Amino acid sequence: SLEEKNKDHIVTGFEVKKIHREGTRWIVSSEQEERSYDRIISTMPIHALVDALDAPEEIRRAAKGLRYNSLITVMIGLERHKINDLTWLYIPDEEALTHRVSFPSNYSPYVAPAGRSSVLAEITCNFGDKLWRMDDEYLVDRVIDDLDRLKIINKEEVCFRDVRRLKYAYVVSDIEYQENISRVKEYMQEIGIDLLGRFSEFQYLNMDGCIRSVLNYLAKNPAYDQTE
Repeated sequence: SLEEKNKDHIVTGFEVKKIHREGTRWIVSSEQEERSYDRIISTMPIHALVDALDAPEEIRRAAKGLRYNSLITVMIGLERHKINDLTWLYIPDEEALTHRVSFPSNYSPYVAPAGRSSVLAEITCNFGDKLWRMDDEYLVDRVIDDLDRLKIINKEEVCFRDVRRLKYAYVVSDIEYQENISRVKEYMQEIGIDLLGRFSEFQYLNMDGCIRSVLNYLAKNPAYDQTE
C-alpha cells in the first residue's frame, strides 16, 4: 500500500556499493550502474552506509562499534484451525533455540489458509556465529522438536516449514552506544545525508515508530517532495 502511489519513482534490485559527491550532486553506484541525485535520505543500515562512503577512519571505527543482534526466523504452518488465543510468548528455556514464538494467524484470518494456523519462532544470534551457521533443516527440525516438547505445538500437525535470516534485527545499546552513534550522526549531518529508519538512525524503532519518524521529517522538510 505504501508503494502503490509511488511505483514510478521506485528502483528495486539496486545494491548500493558506493556513494560519492560530484559538485552539488550525489552519485550512487551499484558497480554496474550509477544514478545521480541532489539529495540523499538513507534508510539502509548505518554500517552499510558508512562502508559505501569515503568516510574518515574515526567514523568507520565508530560505526563498527555500533552493535546489533541478528535474527533467524523459523516459519511453521499447522493443520489446525486455531492453535491458541495468544499473540506471542517468550521462552526462558536454555534448552530451546527459540526465545520468542508468535502466532500471526491469531492477528488476522488472512495470513494463513482457511482451517490452518501459522507460527513464527525467533532465534536471536550474532551474524556469523555458531547459530547463524547452522543448517536450515537442522534449525527447523530442532525448533519443531522444542515446541512439541514444550507442548506449544503438535509436530504431527506441521504442514509447512521455512527459514528466513535477518542480519540486522535488534539495536544493542551498550555503554559506548551513545558516543558512537553521536559521532556517526554528526558526520552524516556535516556531509548532508539524512537518516531515517531503525538501522539508519540506529534506534530501537518499531514499524509505527519508523513511520512517525518519516512524518516528523516531512513536517520539518516540506520542500522534500520537490527534489529529485
